[in-house]
Amino acid sequence: MTGIIIGTTEVTEPFAFAEYLRAVEAIVDHHGGRLIGAGRGIDVLEGDVPPEAAVVIEFDTVDAARRWYESADYTSARRMRQRSGRSTVVLLDTRA
Repeated sequence: MTGIIIGTTEVTEPFAFAEYLRAVEAIVDHHGGRLIGAGRGIDVLEGDVPPEAAVVIEFDTVDAARRWYESADYTSARRMRQRSGRSTVVLLDTRA
């Protein structure tokens, strides 16, 4: 019964996105998250706009995932990501 963060980004500012990537892994670790996969080799099977980058992060609980997303340290990193392109981030509750 974990909380899974799934994010995709269409990168428009590569420098800002690289800055975000340098910051985010340590923040995920600090909040007990586990990086399941990340990369730019995306093969969109359905959908309108293919993302350029995707990530899947697992947390022990949905609450832990939400605390990470709302934390002060991730809020700062999130702003970097938001400047770098258009993103979609979802929280999957595996209990549902």
